[in-house]
Amino acid sequence: MNEGLAHRAQTQVLGLRREIQLPMVLSVSLAIVWFFVPAISYKSSVYSLDIMGFGFSVSFLNLRNVIYSALPLASLGYALVGGALPIVWRTKYSLYLSSLSFALSGSMMLTSLIYVERYMHYAGYSLLPSPTGYFFIYSPVEINVGPPTFLVFTLLGISLMNSWKGASWMGRRLTLFERTIRGLERGDLKGLLRFLKEINAPFTIREWGIETEGMEIRPEGSTDKINLLFPRGKTRIVIGKRVVIINHGHDIKVIDHKQLIKYLFNELGGKETKVLVLEYAE
Repeated sequence: MNEGLAHRAQTQVLGLRREIQLPMVLSVSLAIVWFFVPAISYKSSVYSLDIMGFGFSVSFLNLRNVIYSALPLASLGYALVGGALPIVWRTKYSLYLSSLSFALSGSMMLTSLIYVERYMHYAGYSLLPSPTGYFFIYSPVEINVGPPTFLVFTLLGISLMNSWKGASWMGRRLTLFERTIRGLERGDLKGLLRFLKEINAPFTIREWGIETEGMEIRPEGSTDKINLLFPRGKTRIVIGKRVVIINHGHDIKVIDHKQLIKYLFNELGGKETKVLVLEYAE
């Protein structure tokens, strides 16, 4: 097969979707922003406590101390894993695991808030670390929610939508493979002709369907029946709206449209190219 066509076909299929790029970009942005902007902050005129990506930053007048904590770091880690999973493993299961990872990220952030409320504030008193120990000061504070909190739960919402819609809900342009499959589901072979041209496979249009290298491709309802007793030398493929029947010699296989595209690509010149027909669909 022509190398340029093979590369173009592979790029069409394996290119990252916007639904997958967006969580990765947002999770990396979260990792950067959270080290400079607090997710949640407690502030008064002389005291502040910020939940940062590395722990808790406590300021009193001009003194600042940092209490490192694994909770915000775990939240960041889960967010980065959730953004990377659908990129390195392109199946529907990676979308489910990504949603779980973002849910854990949000839970770690909420656990950080619970930790602060439980151990660092009490009846209007706030914890103040010092070089010689910890003590409490009375300074009523107000709570402010920062951008990292919104980012985490935005990521969770996007990942849940990806899991529900198979990472195909932002109005993206369909790939050649997906257009072909949708056409076959409607009983239209024109998309299959475009597919054969794209992979540079020789074919001839007949009254009954399409003839190509060692294959006869017919629509459902063809008057020429499959004969198992006296089979022809060519592989016969009968395409229905729901299933596809492949007859080779005395063997018959029943497959779906996705498997048919994989079969044709491999049989007609795509043997050296790794193809994933519908990402995140299986």
